[in-house]
Amino acid sequence: MKLVRAKDMLERAQAAHEAERFQEAERLYNEILSKNMANPQIMALLGTLYMQMGWTGLAACLLQQTVQLCPTSAHAWNNLGICFKREHMNELADLAFEKAFRFEKHPDFPSNQAAIYINNGTPERALELSERALALEPDHAQSLWHKGLALLEMQRWPEAWDAHEYRLHPASNCGVGERNYARGDGEMTPWWDGESKGKVVIHGEQGLGDEILFASCLADAVATGAEIVFEPTVRLAGLMARSFPEIEVHGTDRHDGSEWMKEGQTVDYKCALGSLPKFWRRSEGAFPGKPYLIVDETKKRHWFFRLKKLGRKPKIGVAWQGGAQKTRIDLRSLPLEALIPIFRDDVDWISLQYTEAAKNEVRALEKERGVKVHHYGKDGPESPDMDDLAALVANLDLVVSVCQTSIHMAGGLGVPCWCLTPSAPAWRYGVTGNMPWYRAVDLIRQRGDDWGPVLDEVKSRLDEWLVERKVA
Repeated sequence: MKLVRAKDMLERAQAAHEAERFQEAERLYNEILSKNMANPQIMALLGTLYMQMGWTGLAACLLQQTVQLCPTSAHAWNNLGICFKREHMNELADLAFEKAFRFEKHPDFPSNQAAIYINNGTPERALELSERALALEPDHAQSLWHKGLALLEMQRWPEAWDAHEYRLHPASNCGVGERNYARGDGEMTPWWDGESKGKVVIHGEQGLGDEILFASCLADAVATGAEIVFEPTVRLAGLMARSFPEIEVHGTDRHDGSEWMKEGQTVDYKCALGSLPKFWRRSEGAFPGKPYLIVDETKKRHWFFRLKKLGRKPKIGVAWQGGAQKTRIDLRSLPLEALIPIFRDDVDWISLQYTEAAKNEVRALEKERGVKVHHYGKDGPESPDMDDLAALVANLDLVVSVCQTSIHMAGGLGVPCWCLTPSAPAWRYGVTGNMPWYRAVDLIRQRGDDWGPVLDEVKSRLDEWLVERKVA
């Protein structure tokens, strides 16, 4: 009877787990484990549950115990690798995924391993591992997407954009392909081919910087003669409507057009914003690199006079933090104090940092180190309306920033920009050379983990730049 009850309890726990009733599953797994404390199966299940709940430390402890008791458990090794990867413990994650693949030739394992090497300055390794997974399952969506990201980083454009489309597949877990607009027949809105006429909704995806970057392709979409509707994130709606007056723009986070579609209105096609480059950016020469954003003139004048009050010194925008833990804030960011070597008294430094702590950081810098950085808060970089940031950036002589939204804003406006680029950058920045998206942006690349040489180069360039300005 005890065995029957234990089996029944395990089935109930797994059913709750699959239904994402995590608290119920946790209680049942713990109840089973308390009666059999050395059971690797239950440890693995509970560890996997904690991994899915985001409790990475607890999950890793249980999964490590599992692989000690059952070293050939491929799925335990794989989930342990996921835990390590989340905490950017990439060497341990790589080893765990390799172990998983040794014990079971499943495409998920090299695909997860490939993700370690994406946006890490090692796209060749990511490509190799993606191909390993695809050799087992040619249509493995996640591996095809990882392959696309690696190829984008290598700027192998035609192959890259084609593979990048697999992010739209449900198995990629990106959620980009979920949009659908009422057609009255219960069918999904078909994807646009970049040529067909009719009403086409282009919807935003990913972050603010990506929406600004990919918006550089909107003019190409308009040129096809299709009736374009663009759905950027709400914060970008005003800027995009002004920059592309031929396009109907609706800022929204909805996935069905319900905020703007009138009763009986139909949409012929949909297209993810990040899919536009596959039509018009298939070679190095296909990137115009020219400014395409138009600022609000009233806000631009407001910032002109506000900055003019500071005096006649050059105005340089600065940002020192970008991203979040998921997008490697640790690699992309510096402490504000680290920028002291480039701060000069003959420049007015303007904060473009939008994080909540920025105001206190600039105050502390002035109080403790005597360096003044002007920070304008809620009506500046912290404003929810990106029109304010655009108007501020448009009044600057130069932007010096880590990889974040300010780079894309400066590039889209044509404001000269020096980007402090980590040695393991996101694919947008490539592994060599400059960004083809913006002629105004110049990448100053880190070598290894030391930002010192990058700041030395900024300082040297700044000396030359100021001399040239005085001569002019």
